[in-house]
Amino acid sequence: MLGESIRKARVAAGLSKGEVARRLGVTWLAVHFWERGLRKPSTDHLLALMRLFPDLPAYLRSEGGKKHGAKRAKR
Repeated sequence: MLGESIRKARVAAGLSKGEVARRLGVTWLAVHFWERGLRKPSTDHLLALMRLFPDLPAYLRSEGGKKHGAKRAKR
């Protein structure tokens, strides 16, 4: 969920993984791992992502709502 939200925010901003990595001082592979959900960003990096992508919390809320809604529909 977090990874998909990071990816959506990055794509919406028109940035490559490399550009996000450069701005945050990490490797493009770190961004790739975050987006795939293989690793989570540190608190400092998450805050930096939120500064870079002010709409990131909205992406997180929309992803969470979809997921919970789908679970309720199955019951």
